[in-house]
Amino acid sequence: MNPEVFDLKGAAAYLGLRPVQLRTMAKAGRISYSRITRLHWRFTKRDLDAYIARRTHQATTVFKP
Repeated sequence: MNPEVFDLKGAAAYLGLRPVQLRTMAKAGRISYSRITRLHWRFTKRDLDAYIARRTHQATTVFKP
């Protein structure tokens, strides 16, 4: 399998979630995915990284160097 494409279990591990949590988020439209068959889901690393970036707070400083 392409290292840039994860199955449901691999994508959940990458995000630190349980597969059922990831499936629920995907069905709700919070993460992009492709369904190969009813039981086979695929997630791209790019989409998973985009989800992480959206959910990560970027701290800013009030002081300029």
